[in-house]
Amino acid sequence: MTSQSQIDNIRAYFPTGRGGGISTASWIKRGTLCFALLLGIRNLWISWQDIDALGSNADVPAADTDHLLAKRQSLDFFDDITSSTWKRLQKKVLNMSPNFCQDKLEKAFSPFFQCHYEPDFVCLHEERIGEQGDGGKWICDPHRITKQVENGGNCLVYSIGSNNDFTFEQHVHKDIHQDCDIHTFDFGDYAEGAKEAGGKITYHQYGLGMDETDAKGNTFKSLSTVIEELGHQNRVIDIFKIDCEGCEWRTAEKWFEAAAKHNVVIRQIQVEVHANIPKVMHDYFDRMYELGYVIFHKEYNMIAKEFGGNCIEYAFLKLDPEFVNAEQRTKAGEVLEAQSNKNRKFVIL
Repeated sequence: MTSQSQIDNIRAYFPTGRGGGISTASWIKRGTLCFALLLGIRNLWISWQDIDALGSNADVPAADTDHLLAKRQSLDFFDDITSSTWKRLQKKVLNMSPNFCQDKLEKAFSPFFQCHYEPDFVCLHEERIGEQGDGGKWICDPHRITKQVENGGNCLVYSIGSNNDFTFEQHVHKDIHQDCDIHTFDFGDYAEGAKEAGGKITYHQYGLGMDETDAKGNTFKSLSTVIEELGHQNRVIDIFKIDCEGCEWRTAEKWFEAAAKHNVVIRQIQVEVHANIPKVMHDYFDRMYELGYVIFHKEYNMIAKEFGGNCIEYAFLKLDPEFVNAEQRTKAGEVLEAQSNKNRKFVIL
């Protein structure tokens, strides 16, 4: 039975009205407190969701601190992104896929890149490495490469196209890590310039392409030959920066053949693409997506445009193909070919 003292305590906590029951004011007071408590719980839950959306682990519920999916599908590049955030990043890629305007596939260069192939992936800490203007390149989360070296790993950079400008290489050493092993390739006699730039820069006086010498006496070597000669088999090329004045279209497939042959991962590709026919350009991007590359940056080279050039700077990041191709992607090259065949048939008829 309830003692009289217990009853008195309850009455003290809930003041009564004239009739002996709990007063209206007391009910309002207690109801307000309960509502405030429920509201606080709701806001705390929303805060947890916001933290997770930013990819942070601070105060995130234990059930959502799994980073294994991002680590596996980024080929060990991202080790601190929760699975839920990683799936959001993937959703953006899939929502933008196939990332081209189907009714404008035959457009020329400037309209082509206004409509097709926009950045579909986000690197939260991407950074421009190099000088402002025509020299710097956008790198996805360079602090991860820094951490990689500090933990005893390697940093390997291929820089194709120099024109005796080694400011990019210098900034890699300054802003990423001084122990990055950089190999620069060009036709000119720029060995002295590389030496003056200082640091771990090795200059190679030949171009990247096929194994051949052109009519002007310029020597080219395939990426496969380069990897073999430099002993870079079974390595990760962390940054593959290339500006070869149009060679990207005809040599790209050789890059990936070399990577497969020598068990090499080309982690990031910073490439300046130049004007070509639409079919060639579409096939290039179709192949990049097929291999698991996503676009994290794109910019027009306005300096080149002043001199009559048409150049676009792209930055790609290599992921597991299952991330990019979780849903079947329509290939622009195949759509364009089908449209062309249909138009030819119509003309013949």
